[in-house]
Amino acid sequence: MRTTLNIHVEVVNRIDSAAKASGISRSEMIATLLRFFMNEKVKPDNIGKMVQYQDRCKNDEWRTVHVRFRVDDYECFIDMRKFYKMSVSKLVALSVKKFIINKSGFSLIGDNYPHKNYVLMKHVINDTITWKIIWGYPPEIEKILTIQ
Repeated sequence: MRTTLNIHVEVVNRIDSAAKASGISRSEMIATLLRFFMNEKVKPDNIGKMVQYQDRCKNDEWRTVHVRFRVDDYECFIDMRKFYKMSVSKLVALSVKKFIINKSGFSLIGDNYPHKNYVLMKHVINDTITWKIIWGYPPEIEKILTIQ
């Protein structure tokens, strides 16, 4: 899936440096950072709040970044927008701040591909709609997928 992100120039530079240091594309670096951020806890006080965007700054400090994500990653990142109540661009900026150690070096903690699958299931019970969203591939998935 192709999309664009609006990101501060300093964040783009840090992403590009980290991508170059690790030998992957900018898109893959952004996807990797967002996958790590998925493991952050969602605060229950986000319900009913508006989506937060990055702080404003001068127009010449922003870059429109074209990215290409796998379909399952794209769907996860859109879900993250809803659950975290932040734009995907803000999630990227926070991920860079949290997971890229410094401007010249690059370090990620843990597996660089913690989520490999995405499942979205809809189930209707007496006119009540429920959704089950799975990021990753849990053990004993057959039990999880069985609607009770």
